[in-house]
Amino acid sequence: MKEEKSEEGVRRMEIWIIILTSSVITALINIAWKIIESKITQKNTRYLQIDNYFRSTSGENMQDIYNKWTELLFRVGEVEVKEKMADVGYINSLIYDTFMYSSSESVRRLAIFQQYSYTEHEKKAKGDIEIIVLVASIIASLKKDFTGNQVNIEDVLRIKMTDINDKEEEVKKVIKKHGFKSLKEFRTTNTKHY
Repeated sequence: MKEEKSEEGVRRMEIWIIILTSSVITALINIAWKIIESKITQKNTRYLQIDNYFRSTSGENMQDIYNKWTELLFRVGEVEVKEKMADVGYINSLIYDTFMYSSSESVRRLAIFQQYSYTEHEKKAKGDIEIIVLVASIIASLKKDFTGNQVNIEDVLRIKMTDINDKEEEVKKVIKKHGFKSLKEFRTTNTKHY
């Protein structure tokens, strides 16, 4: 009888040890998770504070930059716009402001545009579709920066280009070459359409 009580006591002790050990492990996991969650929340809060400050101090500048790029595409045939495009100071100022006030994606697209301008555009004939697509890509990215709404490059081009259906393959090739989202990718990854 004593042996049975002794074995039963040992089993009870083992059960209590298991319960206490699992409680301690669970508590440690919960504490670790709360620390990780707190760090993620702090990081996100900091990012939002920086983003809000940046947007509040640069809202007018962002709108001005967005308007200037949009003007380059949508009013390209007008004398005033042609003069601005030929004015190196105006273009350099626009590039500088775009770099200063836009998102990293807009800066990436600006860099692609600039590198293309430096290396390829002079070699190609006027009416080069690639430069038009690159400008449209900057406009699409700036629209996201300024309004929070996403538009795709093809839709921007459809507003301006009357012959986009004839140049659709060429447009797609440029979009793919530079790693921009295509119309199909855009529509499948963005359920909200504005």
